[in-house]
Amino acid sequence: MVRLQAVQDARTQALKDQKALIDSAVATVTTKAEAALAEAEQKATLRLLAAVTAVREQAAGDAAALIESKEREAAADRVACLAAAEVETRRQVECAVELALNEQRECHKRALELERRAEEEVRRAEEEERAMCAHKVRLEHEAAVSTAVSTALSAAVSAALAEHAERETQRARLQAKEAEEAQRQAVAEAVSNATCLAAKKHEEELQSLLSADGQRANRVAFEAAVASFRLEAEANTLRAVAEAKAEARIELLFAVQDARAEGVAFQATAAAPERGDERRSRPEDLRLVA
Repeated sequence: MVRLQAVQDARTQALKDQKALIDSAVATVTTKAEAALAEAEQKATLRLLAAVTAVREQAAGDAAALIESKEREAAADRVACLAAAEVETRRQVECAVELALNEQRECHKRALELERRAEEEVRRAEEEERAMCAHKVRLEHEAAVSTAVSTALSAAVSAALAEHAERETQRARLQAKEAEEAQRQAVAEAVSNATCLAAKKHEEELQSLLSADGQRANRVAFEAAVASFRLEAEANTLRAVAEAKAEARIELLFAVQDARAEGVAFQATAAAPERGDERRSRPEDLRLVA
């Protein structure tokens, strides 16, 4: 639209210039004709004055006839000069009009050429805009496909990582439970063995005391000592079991933390190649995936 407006402005300016050129040509021709007419009148007047002077010097009687003949000659000269000036003026006006018409035709041709070029540029701009829109739509489609593929890959990797972490956690829990059970059994066996040995030893000592003294007071003391020893042995057993449980719980926490750390490291290791593959992925591959 801007180019069409520019072409119309150029055409209007050309018409104005053409009109101004024609007016100036007509004014120039008219001025020249008036100057030629004034010069012819001046020459005729000078001739008339010369003739009048000559007639007055030659003879007073022939003055009227001579003046009349000279006036007729001057009038004829004036008419001839006027006719010649008119013919010259008409010729110059025709030449100026012909030049103006030629200039107008050239301006019209240039205006048509400018309009044609403007239409071609507008059509080219529309084609480029349509191509850019199509390219933009294609890029948006490829971006959507890339996002979908990336989301699917991320979801698959996340699921695999979660499953791997769950398996590692379950394995660590099973190992911790097995270790706790083994440790509990070992502690129970050790405590039971120690208790049995201590009870046998203490009973042997008390039996020796009973056999030596044989009194009722020693028997009561023996029974009280046996009861206190059993209570102490049970307390030691409970304390050992609690310590074993605490140690097993701590080992279980460490195993779970190690499994989580391994899962995070595995996830980071798997995510790094995924990002590299996404950066190296081409639109052709994305279209094939779609």
